[in-house]
Amino acid sequence: MAWHSGPAPPREELGDALPAEHASCSQMLATHLAVLRRSVTGSRSAPSAIGDSDASIHQGGMMSIHMFDQRPWTVRKRRWKPANAISGAAALAFALLAGPLSAQTGTISGVLTNGETGEPLSNVQISLEGTGLGTLTNNQGRFLMLNAPAGEREVVAQLIGFREERRTVSLGSGESSLVDISMYPLAVELEGVVVTGTAIAAQKREVGNSISLVTSDELLYAGAINLEDALRGRALGVSITGASGTAGAGSDILLRGTNSVNGRNRPLIYVDGVRMPTGTIEDASGEAQEHATFLGSIREEDIERIEIIKGPAASSLYGTDASAGVIQIFTKKGSPGAPRWTMNMQQGLQRVGHVGPSLDPTGLRVNDCTRQFNHSLDEGYHFNRDEAGTLIADPGCPASGSWLRDAHVQDYALSVRGGSEEVTYYASAGYGITEGVIDPNESEDVNVRANFTFSGFENFQINLNNFYTRRDIAWIPNGDNSEGLLYNVARGDEGETPDNDDSAVLDLTQDQTINHFNSSANVDWTPMDNMRHRLTFGLDYSNSHYITQRPWLFWNNPLGTRTVDIENRRVITLDYAGTYLFELPGNFTSTTSAGAQYNQFEHLGNRTDVEGFIGPGAKVLENAEEVTNYNEDRDATEGGGFFIQEQLGWRNRLFVNVGLRADTHSSFGREYTKDVRFTMYPKAQATYTLSDHEFWPSWWETFRLRGAYGESGEAPPADASVTIFEASSLADENNLGFIINNLANLRVGPERAKEFEGGFDASLFDGILALNGTAYYRKTFDGLINVAPAPSSGINENIPQNVGIWDSRGIEVGMDFLVFEGFSSRVSINANYQYNHTRMVELGNPQFEQFSFSYLNRYRPDRAIPALIGKMMCNPDEMGALPTYTDDDDCVLNGVEISNHPDTFFYAPSRPPHEASVGFRATLFNDFILDAFGVAQVGHWLYDDLAQELAVDGLWPECWPINDAVNAGVLAEDPSLYSMYTAKEIGRCWENESDNEDWMEPADYFRLQAVSLSYRMPRDWLPGGFTGATIQLRATNLFTWTRFSGLYPDALIRPAQQTARGNGYILPPARQFSMNLRVNF
Repeated sequence: MAWHSGPAPPREELGDALPAEHASCSQMLATHLAVLRRSVTGSRSAPSAIGDSDASIHQGGMMSIHMFDQRPWTVRKRRWKPANAISGAAALAFALLAGPLSAQTGTISGVLTNGETGEPLSNVQISLEGTGLGTLTNNQGRFLMLNAPAGEREVVAQLIGFREERRTVSLGSGESSLVDISMYPLAVELEGVVVTGTAIAAQKREVGNSISLVTSDELLYAGAINLEDALRGRALGVSITGASGTAGAGSDILLRGTNSVNGRNRPLIYVDGVRMPTGTIEDASGEAQEHATFLGSIREEDIERIEIIKGPAASSLYGTDASAGVIQIFTKKGSPGAPRWTMNMQQGLQRVGHVGPSLDPTGLRVNDCTRQFNHSLDEGYHFNRDEAGTLIADPGCPASGSWLRDAHVQDYALSVRGGSEEVTYYASAGYGITEGVIDPNESEDVNVRANFTFSGFENFQINLNNFYTRRDIAWIPNGDNSEGLLYNVARGDEGETPDNDDSAVLDLTQDQTINHFNSSANVDWTPMDNMRHRLTFGLDYSNSHYITQRPWLFWNNPLGTRTVDIENRRVITLDYAGTYLFELPGNFTSTTSAGAQYNQFEHLGNRTDVEGFIGPGAKVLENAEEVTNYNEDRDATEGGGFFIQEQLGWRNRLFVNVGLRADTHSSFGREYTKDVRFTMYPKAQATYTLSDHEFWPSWWETFRLRGAYGESGEAPPADASVTIFEASSLADENNLGFIINNLANLRVGPERAKEFEGGFDASLFDGILALNGTAYYRKTFDGLINVAPAPSSGINENIPQNVGIWDSRGIEVGMDFLVFEGFSSRVSINANYQYNHTRMVELGNPQFEQFSFSYLNRYRPDRAIPALIGKMMCNPDEMGALPTYTDDDDCVLNGVEISNHPDTFFYAPSRPPHEASVGFRATLFNDFILDAFGVAQVGHWLYDDLAQELAVDGLWPECWPINDAVNAGVLAEDPSLYSMYTAKEIGRCWENESDNEDWMEPADYFRLQAVSLSYRMPRDWLPGGFTGATIQLRATNLFTWTRFSGLYPDALIRPAQQTARGNGYILPPARQFSMNLRVNF
């Protein structure tokens, strides 16, 4: 806080906050009556603040408030108190005497900023205690209050979602005082408005389910490699897995663990009310074995907040497809006032550290390719690193001596917001290039956004939101792929490339261009104070153009190939909801809501593969000699339904909510819809804010209990209820026939889930400690499982059937602790913990004992989903012994004799059941901000594909001495030569053994995700017209602790696509060091 007395600041400094002339008495009277109206509240802990209100600054520095916000009809009552009447009378008297007393008044002005980010705060309610004077900050955070009575006064700043701040100023007659105030978000805030999972916007205190909220402030310091990674650890119930060093790659996102065994696990994603596709942007070739995601189209700088609801208990109103939860992204809006510009610039580099075990100084020949093992020079003794002549350079090694490079990262963004009382706007443009750590991997993004709000109509508000993103990604061949770079480099001379020249791999080019457009229109109509209607309609359209080309004379196909894969997706959203609120006797309120929703999805894909070019140069499909493959994907589905909901409230403390969603979908089978015209999804919620009672202790300012039950579903695949015939012929091509490519299941219906959850929100000691917790149980029934038809049917394709059952349970706990506040400094710690256990109950068909997937992932009744299951070593700790397994003869495991036992032993889940995060933030002297954030995933195992395959070939570093000893001992028939090693060590390394299960191991890790230091430059240092500047130094992925022996425990093969989880041949995430400059003007 800073204040001074002196002459009034110049008009150009205050901008829109400076009035032109004094107000009339009638204007003042209207202002004080509006201020008096704010005292009518039913929440003891609620601040007297206005949220997104329709307010304007009138002449004379006064304020007229129309009290129009997202819940304009909320009724709050409090017992009448004489003090209220006295203060109102005093305010009225002061208004009438304002003119004669003008000689004893002064001026107060200042700037309100977010204490965590330094960004100006608009629409903050500023009042002068004991006077009835008030005003609002403009879109640059500035305010001006004229005719303030002289003397010592207390300035009060209030904004929903932020702690109330008070500052004392001494004002002399005819003087001015300048007060700058930093405001900090509330740890537990019940008055704020949420939208996701509700019929129309509701206060948090009315919602019985848990809602995770990620703000733009948190994204500012996230230091994430993609938007999915920015949510890692910051939102309870959200699990993000998969992080790699490849530019353009996305991650996998789940809410409360595995939701479906058919791989349809991802939550719905809405952007400004319009649904967009979820998951990966498909490519047919898959040589990169990594994928871009749709979320990568959205710039973090454009996001105002993200609301996340995590299961059927909250998502019932979204109907079918919502059982995995909902993520809704709200982008920034304009605000009345002069244009406010923000420019962001980032420059940085990223690098990958040592690859693989520290025993190998070359980092699996990735860090150092000047030394490469060549077994052909020393046949018969592959493992002695000191043997002369066994080290040679990779002929394709770059001039730098490493396949890795220090990659340049740069990003630029410019945004502007402003407008009038009738029309506001927010517009932005961004451009960024991220180089991958291996040349030529690169991702180039261009983003444009324009949002408009029209409020000039009576009782109407219209919001238009639009964005366009173009992404150009140059991938490299990677993953468990014989043409992949890491696959060949790590194998040395036992790779696939001719003459061990691994640079030939990079002659294969993979270029992807993604165009993504999203447009929405939202119409709000409030015909009367207690009635509101909302209509949203919009379009999401994306196009991916993916070209994979092997040039002429390519080492693995000398004729050359070209694949063109074009994928188009279109989503249309139409959503209506209406709400009517009325008062009931006994301090009760009733809110009745109804609505309907319609979604249409269309996917058009065309892939063509050709082979055989006559020479080098640019190529198109028709240049090729032969078309080797072509296929067309054409999927179109539509779904929708309607809902009705009733909410009863009592004294703004207790809320009970019941509702029902009726749904239908085009992929439901004909026989199912004949019997079940609409699928019903009920919901029920209750929440009670005990801390609003007078008996509640003042040191425990907020305590709310909440509980919810709900049901939701998951639609079958688009072709589940359709029979598809395919032309076929035998040896004689003149005898044409057909086969059934896909057999319809006419009774297939939605996979359904029901969920119970209960929890609390609490704030203690004036916001010093905030706690929240949630426990839940979810059961999925009629689960969709692909069942093989009877052999006599002559059909090989599996048919989706509603036969499975699985369940999930877990807890989510969050804490915020204010360690210190004072001397213009603030230190806080936050921590989150979540546990999830998802279990297969029934596979639904006696023919299934288990489902098996890649990387030893399996689904089996009474085990986690997915789980690592296989045979076990019988004597892992026996010294100097060759390993035996449970499928061998004479196996004794844990004292029990087991012989020829099938693969039925459970190791661990392959998804982390335990996740935790911890954050630290210190604001020093209002100018420096130190922020650190770390995440941990614990309790899961992974199969290490790379290590196992290299061990078989004798190339895994920890196996070099073991293989030397075992080979020598076996050759000499002398076990003493390997007596210093356990059977487990021998089993993992000896090339005659090395079964897959030996390379399943714990994948626990802790990662220091981001550390940043920000400095807010004093405004006195800035050129004229600039209102703020922040310089940030940031390091991302700075440190990882793990005992996992592979490359990196979270570097997964196809992380954003696979149901099964496996590790190997994917580079770990890069460390990124950057400098960021943010300027406001």
